[in-house]
Amino acid sequence: MFRLVKAGLTAITLLAASLSTVAAEQHQRPQIAHAGGAIDGRTYTNSIEALDFNAARFKLFELDLIEVDGTLTCRPDFWSRALTWVGKRTRFNACTMATLATWLAQNPHAKIVTDVKTDNLKGLQILASIFPEQLDRFIPQLYQPENYEFVRQLGFKDIIWTLYRYEGSQEQIVRLSETMPLYAITMPVRMARTGLAQKLNVATYAHTVNSAQSWQRLKALGVNQIYTDGVGL
Repeated sequence: MFRLVKAGLTAITLLAASLSTVAAEQHQRPQIAHAGGAIDGRTYTNSIEALDFNAARFKLFELDLIEVDGTLTCRPDFWSRALTWVGKRTRFNACTMATLATWLAQNPHAKIVTDVKTDNLKGLQILASIFPEQLDRFIPQLYQPENYEFVRQLGFKDIIWTLYRYEGSQEQIVRLSETMPLYAITMPVRMARTGLAQKLNVATYAHTVNSAQSWQRLKALGVNQIYTDGVGL
């Protein structure tokens, strides 16, 4: 009898480990280069130069986008804006939709994760009108869950729910995450430290992480991947 019980417990343990491994594999995701990734120690450039510099290392590239005169452009970092303001040139060029289209054609492995800093829904409408045949090259970030269906109807397949603008409770986040097929949920490090990722049955990211030690601690809290500038890892 003891041997049968022991064998049964061993089988249950192996099954649980197998299911855990399957779940982890289902939630595997590549790292995301934050604002195109760092270049020469500079972060937040959202530049074509940063995309080029990090193209060999990453598959997913987050970009901050803003609407300007009815189209989208990548938001330049503070110092580039300051140099432009005083009439000086900067070596980093915030991408336009034209230069981004060229870059995507040159880097067929890459996808863009959007972070629209102006009106998100309007920005995604503009993006869908510019790249109607290439929507699979974009992963839009959603800020409010009630906008999920609208974004799906624009034609985007993979969607990330980012929590940095969401003011609901963790219980609401868990409940709502089960009603939306998502590529992932991403959260600030401070939220990840509460153990939220362990409550979610969806791939999770934390942002922005540039320390191998911090990344290891987040892994232990159930975070699957990170947004990173690409420094310190």
